[in-house]
Amino acid sequence: MTSAPAIGFDYRPSCWMTTALASIGGATAVAVLMSGAPAWARIATVAVVLACVWRAALVWTRGRVWQVGCDAAGQWQLHLRDEGETAAVLAGFRVFGPCILLRFKLAVHGELALLLTPDNSDADLRRRLRMRLAALDLSAALPRI
Repeated sequence: MTSAPAIGFDYRPSCWMTTALASIGGATAVAVLMSGAPAWARIATVAVVLACVWRAALVWTRGRVWQVGCDAAGQWQLHLRDEGETAAVLAGFRVFGPCILLRFKLAVHGELALLLTPDNSDADLRRRLRMRLAALDLSAALPRI
């Protein structure tokens, strides 16, 4: 039994993910610079690493999703930044510690992943969502993340 017939929330990308991307990219750049490779190879590799981290951070922080909703029947709706509201199918989820990763399948955009962490959602929302997800049976659906 779920605690609420419907769940709806505003979504914004997690700052934790951007911080993790920057930390991992910085550590990678330092490791490459300390390697014994020729200087030109180190500089080229660091440039590629930093470009990849920059692109990933831009994609992550410019998320397409504004709002997420799930009605009592388990139908998911995503309010996208440019296209408005669209139906989505929950393809998989993963709960790890205080974080919840939701993977949706959209008819037009393919797959979309949303990460709910303590910095972008409140504890009550994550608790209610964990209860709703625990009642689902996705074993016949797509493989877990």
